[in-house]
Amino acid sequence: MFGSRGAVLAASLLVLLTAAVGGVGAQSDQVTIRVTVVDGDGDPVSGATVAATWGDGERVNATTHSSGETLMDVPAGANVSLSIHDDRYVRNSPYVLGNASQGAVTVGVLEQGRATITVRDDSGLVDDARVQLYRDGELVVDRHAGNASTVTTAPIAQGTYTLAVFEGDRRHEEIIEVDSHVNHTVRLGSGTTLLTVDVTDGHYDPARSVSNATVTVDGVGTVQTLAQGRPPSWCRPIRSFR
Repeated sequence: MFGSRGAVLAASLLVLLTAAVGGVGAQSDQVTIRVTVVDGDGDPVSGATVAATWGDGERVNATTHSSGETLMDVPAGANVSLSIHDDRYVRNSPYVLGNASQGAVTVGVLEQGRATITVRDDSGLVDDARVQLYRDGELVVDRHAGNASTVTTAPIAQGTYTLAVFEGDRRHEEIIEVDSHVNHTVRLGSGTTLLTVDVTDGHYDPARSVSNATVTVDGVGTVQTLAQGRPPSWCRPIRSFR
């Protein structure tokens, strides 16, 4: 009788020990990171939400204190993406912590801004132009203007951007400054297209090339065909190609 009770107690202790060891092992797979969020002047940002994601979309959130700091538990060795959510500040891309280990990281943010880009040419608004904004070589905005001919960005960091606009084979590029909300109009120039003309005499079978024929394109110019019946190709500004 006592022997059977002893066996039961021993088995119970073994189960408890196994569970305890398993718990310690599970905890050891996690590491604590101290995240500090600072603004462009290096001052702490309080009340910001830090979202840590890894793996197949697993996620944990934490809020920074007055010191700009917060503690987060993440899987050891994981590649952790840290996004900052705040009404005042923004990052254009997440901070990526590779091979996470116990320690501290500082994540910088900048004041939020927006840009409204309107695309026009000599004929008026330009439909469906592609608008891109780059900062320090990173593509931040890539949108089509649609029928409204206008793109308004989501919150992006204030500062200097390269603005690129494309429509057909027309391209425009310039530097702009984004503040709290900048309105900017881009005026596209005339596009260029390659025009190739073949002049042949249809009385022959097959048709023969006609040399020294005069080819005139209104608004572009006049040229003579070569021996093979083809004038030099034009690549000139032509407004009506759209």
